[in-house]
Amino acid sequence: MIWIIGGTSEGECFSKRLGDTPHIITLGTKEGLNYYTGENYHYKRMDFNQMKEFIKSEKIHLVIDLTHPFAVNVSHNAKKACKDEGIEYYRFERNVTEFGKNTIEFCTYEECFAFLMEYKGTVLMTTGSNRVEDFEKVRGGNRFIYRILPMVDSVAKLNNLGVHIKDIVAMVGPFTKELDMEFYKFFKVDAVVMKDSGEAGGTDKKIEACEKLGIKSFVITRKKESCKNFNEFIEEMFEIIYK
Repeated sequence: MIWIIGGTSEGECFSKRLGDTPHIITLGTKEGLNYYTGENYHYKRMDFNQMKEFIKSEKIHLVIDLTHPFAVNVSHNAKKACKDEGIEYYRFERNVTEFGKNTIEFCTYEECFAFLMEYKGTVLMTTGSNRVEDFEKVRGGNRFIYRILPMVDSVAKLNNLGVHIKDIVAMVGPFTKELDMEFYKFFKVDAVVMKDSGEAGGTDKKIEACEKLGIKSFVITRKKESCKNFNEFIEEMFEIIYK
């Protein structure tokens, strides 16, 4: 059995390409099941030990990690679990984004938090709901607008943190450059905070929209790995699967 650790558009694409080849794809959120169809999809959040048990119980012989570029803990645990169980592990890394002249890069969230403590202006946050509490701690007198996925738990979390309803936008992306531009203009944002999630995550479109409007893009970067395009990755995996 092949185990695909999903949660991205690449995971859905790879599952469809596998067709009838026995595989199971797991997602980290129950809400994520709303965006995928098929009996191969399952909600399963697992720690390291649970991953090892899952590999044994499902008789997994190959793991393909197609999680989000910033799901580093999941990837770390999966890679270690595979090593312990003596099975193959492969991860696809999205290409990193080319940044613009108005981009400021941060290697960590903590660097970004420290910078925002001194920044003045209206800022759009497009990094999801996980670090909202930390962003709120450095907001000061600024307006922070949060664009998040339209999931009940995410909206409730922001409400519980005291984020005003007018500063919550629940939408599913990625978006076009034109839509992002209209969005930035409507909210009169001075800067946009984003993670470098690659082209599939819409980072390039966000930055292009910022450049067109002359506003700042604050990008939380990731380690630059040796990347390839997704089609090349699929072909390499098929050579391994069907050898």
